[in-house]
Amino acid sequence: IDATGEARARVDINETTHDYLLVGRKKGATSWQTIDHSTDEEDARSYLGYSDPDDAIFTERQKPDGISEIVRPNLAAGSTTILTPSRPASDIGLVWDVNTYGAIALLTTDGMEDHYDWFDKDIGAVHDKLAHAFKGKQVNLINWSKDRTRFVVDVESGDAPPTYYLLDSTAKSLSPLGDVYPELKGVALGHKTYFSCKAADGLEIPAYLTLPAGAPATGGKL
Repeated sequence: IDATGEARARVDINETTHDYLLVGRKKGATSWQTIDHSTDEEDARSYLGYSDPDDAIFTERQKPDGISEIVRPNLAAGSTTILTPSRPASDIGLVWDVNTYGAIALLTTDGMEDHYDWFDKDIGAVHDKLAHAFKGKQVNLINWSKDRTRFVVDVESGDAPPTYYLLDSTAKSLSPLGDVYPELKGVALGHKTYFSCKAADGLEIPAYLTLPAGAPATGGKL
């Protein structure tokens, strides 16, 4: 639905034929137009949502090389835009603003780290500043006020559990809200890293390596 509660996108699945149909209806229109059709109902997973400020639908499409991209049909303009993340990733999604009903960023992950391609430059600038302040850690914006002056922030890393902060841009303050695992505060934790290796058939296999606390990153005996 859009911000007024009007339906703008609909997914139909025929449980007998397993057909999948995605239709959209631009603002001010009464009739529906076909956006995507498939004979595989599993393709319904490709629908990601409707963005009110863009009057557009977002779907995911996988290319022959296995890398995903976002397809954005604009209902009002009748045009389609392909959105490719700035770095390849098999897992891709969207970040939404619950206040505007709009998609504001592409979100990709490589197994350890989330990466954002911001459509909304204002929110993106806030994230960039926090990422610089917490260099070497993963920073996620969990939520923000309607006037975009206060933000709930999640900060974590491969050797530290998540901590929540409240950013008040008006007061220019960053205050801790709490730790997800307070019982681990001050405890030395092992350092986790993500990597991938190729199997004999060329398949990339994701893996994690966790070294004991205090162990050297390279060399040395464990």
